[in-house]
Amino acid sequence: MRKQLLFLIICCISTLSMNVSAQCSNDITPPTIICNNTGTLTKIISNLKSAYIVDSKILIPTATDNCCAPKLSFKLSGATKATGTNLMGYSFNTAITSVLWTATDKNGNKNYSTFKIQVI
Repeated sequence: MRKQLLFLIICCISTLSMNVSAQCSNDITPPTIICNNTGTLTKIISNLKSAYIVDSKILIPTATDNCCAPKLSFKLSGATKATGTNLMGYSFNTAITSVLWTATDKNGNKNYSTFKIQVI
């Protein structure tokens, strides 16, 4: 018998935060961050597993900046707790996990993307 794993993307929003420094011509424009994950993603896993291990880029946003390539980092809270820069290989536990992605450019300008994942 196989268990069915359902990812329900509850919301995906972006907010802006600015910090000015002297690099890159005093750039004050925050990076742009785009969530790749909207809608519902269903995964089928064997009954031996109790969590989903990220094996694709569906949960990883893209980020661009007018001055330099921004760095992406994440924070997981709720059923799964972790921080890092790459979700590939991370395991999401059953229940709801909040994912906060942060894109930061060289000047410290930031943009955020947040969503929740429900693993059933």
